[in-house]
Amino acid sequence: MTALQNNLKTDEPLLATRLEESFLSWLRGSNLTDIQKRERQRSFNDFLFQGIPDETWEDWKYSRPQPALENLTIKQSLKNYENINLKLNNQNITQLYFHNGDIDVEKSEIAHGVAIKWHARAFGLENHYPFSKFISAFANGYYEIGCQSLSANESISQIKIIWHYDDLQTNAFASVIRFNVSENMNVEIVEEVLSHKDCASIQLLMSDVKIEKNSHVTHVLHQNLATDAKLFHYSRADVEEKSTYKNAKIDRGGRWIRHDLEVHLNQVESFAELLAVYDVKNNQHVDHHTQTYHHKENTRSRQYYKGILDGQSRGVFNGRIIVDKDAQKISAEQLNKNLLVSQKARVYTKPELQISANDVKCTHGATVGQISADEIFYMQSRGIPYDQAKKILMRGFCSDVFLSLESESLRNQLNSFLNSSGEEL
Repeated sequence: MTALQNNLKTDEPLLATRLEESFLSWLRGSNLTDIQKRERQRSFNDFLFQGIPDETWEDWKYSRPQPALENLTIKQSLKNYENINLKLNNQNITQLYFHNGDIDVEKSEIAHGVAIKWHARAFGLENHYPFSKFISAFANGYYEIGCQSLSANESISQIKIIWHYDDLQTNAFASVIRFNVSENMNVEIVEEVLSHKDCASIQLLMSDVKIEKNSHVTHVLHQNLATDAKLFHYSRADVEEKSTYKNAKIDRGGRWIRHDLEVHLNQVESFAELLAVYDVKNNQHVDHHTQTYHHKENTRSRQYYKGILDGQSRGVFNGRIIVDKDAQKISAEQLNKNLLVSQKARVYTKPELQISANDVKCTHGATVGQISADEIFYMQSRGIPYDQAKKILMRGFCSDVFLSLESESLRNQLNSFLNSSGEEL
């Protein structure tokens, strides 16, 4: 009896059938061992047993994944990376280049204090994200990146990851990375997701960040995928005592984008800051779901998300802060602001607080507005053309999102990316 026949929760039987056929076809053609194949089968079964999210799921009511999955065919790497030998970079910068999910060792290099290892087994991660089992089932393995300080005076270590896709079919590529950051480290992780202009593939990305005591991680992702590309992206961060995790995102491309970010503040004096700008147009759909867990007292979190929506685009923000019973004297801030540039653009915003403690400071809010006609008129009266005036206002609207990042080079990089591609901003 197959996973599909056993499945009692999927309301999309035809879609489930197609996904299972694609999975079994991929599994038969893989070079995994029998044990590894059973791991993948178990992950896929778990995915189907929980059900495929649809509009009846509260967290997926505005972002049905079915259109992104309907014509999906897995075209995952069958390569074995038992030994990864990369060139050594003496500039304290690690660069990992992935082409359609496969690491390109010729274009990649590694810095002192950074180690990379590939695991062929399925990635196990307990969370509430329904597609984690799906991604684990299809990924050929996962990469584990370790960061360890070599000296007390060591400068910031930067890890740059380039995800490049040029597949022109509706194929899906699943990739998983785990980052282990040891004590007393300062690490910048910069992920860039790009594709050929005619790329129609589906990217399935999952990352897990473990941050030990007294370490600081800034994790950046910016994507400018092709018009018909789709992205499922999940990140989890576990933050220990006196450590910091800052996550910053920019979305500009893609047809259908879904980000799920889960942060656990596990020990006292840990801090998380989540920042994002989504600049969408035409028929683009971008969804940001965040869950920040305050497990211990004296922890802090801040979320600041801004969206610019043009054409018939759709934006979704759902930010959830969960405060445990014993997490007293915590501080949590959450704010989502949106600018609708056209009459047909829509945004659905839902900041949430779930508080079980009684001595906390929590704020949350959301705004939706339009470009001020008075401001446009003022600039036009000063000789600034309408289109240029609109771009100036849009640029000014999101200019403050990344100001809290300590790294000037990262701030400049994000602002440069945000203001690139000519006409949008």
